[in-house]
Amino acid sequence: MRLLAFVLFALFQTISAAEDSFVGSFDLISIQKYKNGNVRYDTLNYQFKTDTTIVTVRAKGNQPDIKMIFDFKDSTISTSFKINGRDGGYTLPMDLEHWPGMVSSGTKDRNAIDKTTESKEIENYTTYKQTANSDDYEAELWVTDEHNLSMLQILSYQSVGKGKSKKELELFSEFELYNLPLLMTLKSKKGKADVEIRLVNFTSQN
Repeated sequence: MRLLAFVLFALFQTISAAEDSFVGSFDLISIQKYKNGNVRYDTLNYQFKTDTTIVTVRAKGNQPDIKMIFDFKDSTISTSFKINGRDGGYTLPMDLEHWPGMVSSGTKDRNAIDKTTESKEIENYTTYKQTANSDDYEAELWVTDEHNLSMLQILSYQSVGKGKSKKELELFSEFELYNLPLLMTLKSKKGKADVEIRLVNFTSQN
């Protein structure tokens, strides 16, 4: 009973947050730079609407794009793709078992941005430099408060599926920085790939 109450509370919080959050779209570009010189590029398109969020994973090579539709009215997550000319997909219930990152999708946590620190224009927005550390990474972030959106919300949509890892959410929580970075660089302390994340091509209806 306590678990059910928690799930219902989390879902209510998510739906409520979706109603007054960022409405618009952008691309998230992730660049992983490995120590052997290899570089991997990944692109995800996010569309935040009043009652739905659509995340499209832009695939490489012969792999299909994958579209996930988070429908907050129906409490479902629909995934679709096309392989060899045939449509495929499936639908999941919107709950903590199938979407471990669900609670973070509605977070409203923010840090006060120090607007006296170093600043620069990115995507026509004024951003301010912040730094953070974890056991695994040193991070430099250029953040803005011009959108009612946080990095935890963005990352939550990458945590879909039973047993799906929440390591990105946990890392960002460890940084204790919850604003929106338009540019973020992560320098590995343990010989793993360095990561650069950019948010580009913004449209906004707010």
